[in-house]
Amino acid sequence: MGHGAGNLVAVGFSKDACKKALSKMIVLDEMPFSFVERERFRHFCSIACPKFDPPSQTTIVIDINQLYLDEKAMLKSMFSFNKKRGIDRVFMITVDNASATDVAIKYVKRKLCNWVTDGIILEGGIPRI
Repeated sequence: MGHGAGNLVAVGFSKDACKKALSKMIVLDEMPFSFVERERFRHFCSIACPKFDPPSQTTIVIDINQLYLDEKAMLKSMFSFNKKRGIDRVFMITVDNASATDVAIKYVKRKLCNWVTDGIILEGGIPRI
């Protein structure tokens, strides 16, 4: 096909899925709520997905708050499930450099296993890494 020619592709559209994805993008990319009202963003949406009418700044704040409440409920459920399985303590480490992650995890695991053996932490429990 030549330049400017297009192909028809059948795809499903969900306004709720678009709003949720937009909310996640704004939170994870630390964008201002006002981003949704920027002219270039609205133009992009009109071209990329004409069925999606971007929400106002006020609406995106409400959507992000709902996203927070949903994620909070999911985490509570997950921790409750873990507690039922006998996992009552969770220790997490977050790193942002993938190449150093394996080295960091091995180091922490080695240290934790020593501490567990000595009875210093975890009351002698075994860390799950």
